[in-house]
Amino acid sequence: MIINRKQPNGGFTIIESLLAIIVVGILLVGIAPVIALSVATRVQARRIESATQAARTYIEGTRARSIQAPNARVYLDNDKIAASQSGLVFDGAVTSPPADALGQCATKDDAKTKKECETNNYLNGNPTDGDTASLYCFDVDGDGGCSADSIQDMIIQAFRSTRLDAPTTDKAVIAADASQGYILGVRVYRADAFDGSGELKASNATTNVRADTFAGGLGDRKAPLIEMTTDITVRGDITRLFANICTRLNSKGTSCGTNPTPSPSP
Repeated sequence: MIINRKQPNGGFTIIESLLAIIVVGILLVGIAPVIALSVATRVQARRIESATQAARTYIEGTRARSIQAPNARVYLDNDKIAASQSGLVFDGAVTSPPADALGQCATKDDAKTKKECETNNYLNGNPTDGDTASLYCFDVDGDGGCSADSIQDMIIQAFRSTRLDAPTTDKAVIAADASQGYILGVRVYRADAFDGSGELKASNATTNVRADTFAGGLGDRKAPLIEMTTDITVRGDITRLFANICTRLNSKGTSCGTNPTPSPSP
């Protein structure tokens, strides 16, 4: 005899499936901001890491003279020495973004200017021509230049100190001043900060406006990713070297001779 057994109802009902979808949706909505915040913070941290590498590369290149010293100069008097210890020697030295796109240097018609652009990576020509701010391209994405629509390229804004209290365009005087050594200041900005949509930002004696590592969104494009200063010395006689450093950092205004007299032994 064949006995037919009734099969129990199995699986999920439509109501149960809908409830499961609703629960999963609520969970996704709850954790999505956390995931987005984590990704944004990681991207910003990586960007600041790249900016730090760019700044150090530029500084080492300038120190080794493989990168030409920036033309933008800030007069350093004794009143600013204390501020320079905190990296504020270039307080207020901010450049406006150019109206045109970045990366126009290599398209110059003049062959000499084009060669200088390709060699130095400075935007808008040789940094020793004129008194404009020196902007240096750090090509991260490897496309052969910097553009305002790049999310990876970095632009280094460089300044150096000078003891010349009056502006000059005499290249011999400028070169002689640089040969004494100088304090070099760099700010690293995102290339997309130069889209012509406003002023760049920079820290001053009372306000720190550097970009935050912890950023929940795209971050402040106009704020520098990193700011730093360092002392650039020149090779030569050790006595002359220390005399130049003394002159540059002498906050008391006392004389710094090229042959300082040693202190007497106690």
